[in-house]
Amino acid sequence: MSKRRARGTGRIFQPKNCKFYYIQFWQDGQQIRESSKSTVKQVAESMLRDRLSRADRGHTPVSEQRRVTYADLRQRLFDSYHTKKNKSLQTMADGSETIWGLKPLDDFMGYAPATDDTPEKPGPPALSIDTDRMRRFVRERRAEGVSDDP
Repeated sequence: MSKRRARGTGRIFQPKNCKFYYIQFWQDGQQIRESSKSTVKQVAESMLRDRLSRADRGHTPVSEQRRVTYADLRQRLFDSYHTKKNKSLQTMADGSETIWGLKPLDDFMGYAPATDDTPEKPGPPALSIDTDRMRRFVRERRAEGVSDDP
């Protein structure tokens, strides 16, 4: 029988009929379980230590990060503008809010707000929005003749 781990240090286990080790720990009251994708217990130990240190620093678990979309980032931007009372947050005549220059980015990302007839199109996962994608956006905007000078 193996020695029991100290409380709060997570757990490493190998499910029945599975060759890989799994790690399990708690963060912000939520149980996180993840495959180490390794048959070596020391690799799982290292991964668990890494995840626990990330949790101590307040990082969001990877499983949660995968769920964040462009729409979530966009909403956080609007929330930040509300909190800081930025003057560039404009209220339109129909009561909707906008930030000037955001519409072309919304179109590029494939975002569309929900309407009476259609559901929201949240755009791509946030993890897929990288430097190359943003450079492509800038190239396309410049090709349209839009200046990026302030």
